[in-house]
Amino acid sequence: MPRDVLQVVAAKELTSREWLYHKEQKIWFTQVPNTELVMKTPTFEKGTYKYFDPNTWKQMTKENFVVEYDKVMQMNENQNVPTSMRGGMPKIPFGSGAVSGLAQQQ
Repeated sequence: MPRDVLQVVAAKELTSREWLYHKEQKIWFTQVPNTELVMKTPTFEKGTYKYFDPNTWKQMTKENFVVEYDKVMQMNENQNVPTSMRGGMPKIPFGSGAVSGLAQQQ
């Protein structure tokens, strides 16, 4: 888990927006809106996901991506959040800057 407060705040914001963190691949990803899962079992699901590539600073799309649940970070409400921040995370202004301007590769 990240130790830096800003990383924790960013992680909480991403998870609130339904992004997941893959512990082995070390990437943030989310299911592409308006797509159906190809397969879903008790241990994994498969579908079309977009992920953030920090090397290119772009959102990329991957079809038939397998999400193994045990490889996804689970954040509970107070996990690694400083006591002073528990009960409510400060809102970070996302939008016109880094997040909305990312290109998406099909």
